[in-house]
Amino acid sequence: MFLQSLLFFAVSVDGKNIGSGKVYTTYMWHLDQPIYWPARRDLDNSSKTPTWQRAWDSINDAPLQGGHPQTDVAGVFSKDDRVAIYQTRATDALKSILDLPNAGAQMSYPGSLIDNVNSLAAVSKYGYSPNWQTNYAQFTATAKTSGGFPRLDLVQFPYHHPLGPLHSRNMYEKQLLTQQVIYKKTWGNIPFSKGLFPAEMTFSERMIPALLNAGVEWVIVANNHISRAIQNYQFNPSGDNNEPPNKADQVNPPQNNWFVKRVDRGCAPNNAVPFSYRPHYAHYIDPDSNQEYRVDTTTKTNLTDRSNSLRNPGQYRLRDPGPWKSIPLTRRTFPANDPSGQYKFSVNPLVIADEYWVHLEGFKNSLIDYYVSAKDNKGNVASTDIFHVWVGDNSNLS
Repeated sequence: MFLQSLLFFAVSVDGKNIGSGKVYTTYMWHLDQPIYWPARRDLDNSSKTPTWQRAWDSINDAPLQGGHPQTDVAGVFSKDDRVAIYQTRATDALKSILDLPNAGAQMSYPGSLIDNVNSLAAVSKYGYSPNWQTNYAQFTATAKTSGGFPRLDLVQFPYHHPLGPLHSRNMYEKQLLTQQVIYKKTWGNIPFSKGLFPAEMTFSERMIPALLNAGVEWVIVANNHISRAIQNYQFNPSGDNNEPPNKADQVNPPQNNWFVKRVDRGCAPNNAVPFSYRPHYAHYIDPDSNQEYRVDTTTKTNLTDRSNSLRNPGQYRLRDPGPWKSIPLTRRTFPANDPSGQYKFSVNPLVIADEYWVHLEGFKNSLIDYYVSAKDNKGNVASTDIFHVWVGDNSNLS
């Protein structure tokens, strides 16, 4: 099969950019409140449909339940900032940047929180309106970026906050599908988001088949997870404040550049730069069928999220790589069985792949990102992950 191959690369030199590439970031509101007391309730007195207590139920029934839940549920839901963000504040913020054609944000709104807010809105308590969901539903349906994407992307989140790696595929998938049911009831006919924010940032490749069945194509993954899966991860017991990585999980290629900084939670995450700050893909191979399942991952930068950098613009500066440039690869054909004896194989292979290569010159003190894309004679295109290499100045060579 003939392959047409291209090398794509982007370069940053001495901290300065070649070209005018851009680094895209986003913001996400993670909203969540659990069911505080999971005692049975009858949702409808006529049909006696069983369900669980919502916030207003727990507030009223606490004296009948020995003071349970012990959490001040009324205090939790009556705080002004929560009343605002659960109904309007996100769109208020996004409306202030509508002059930017591609500005937007994400929001997770779990089913358990929707249950709680519905229970309070039904009796108009603490400032919750009976039509509380209208603002977010209308904004998501109508406010679009220049590419037609929603300015407020209501990402998927499992209904009751389950930690995906600790549950069976069947159970986790049901949590996602149940969330989609209440999503439709709450927000209307807005298409489901293709993204997922996993509970407590827990992620495992074993979750991927369930995610795909629920229509999820990309997942927000903490970049320290990606770093800890690197073969030469720079583990520090006091910095990680965690156990060493499982060596069986360390399959990402070795990296040379690391960034570490202590944050206010008493730990010092160590992350590979730029590897852990870039999108990748994660895959799972079913051990029984050998079928591969794949999703894209976009990274959440835990370090900068927990630091004061958001209050001090410029403390962390992301340097953009230049625009992607493409170069055709040179093809070298190796004949099967090597009839001429040119290649001096000790054992002549029956089948051998062609070699593709390219020679680049003129780079010094440069970080080069690259990937290879190949197209066969039927038009099928496949690309590798993005790799990184640092080209020095030869000063250490004799």
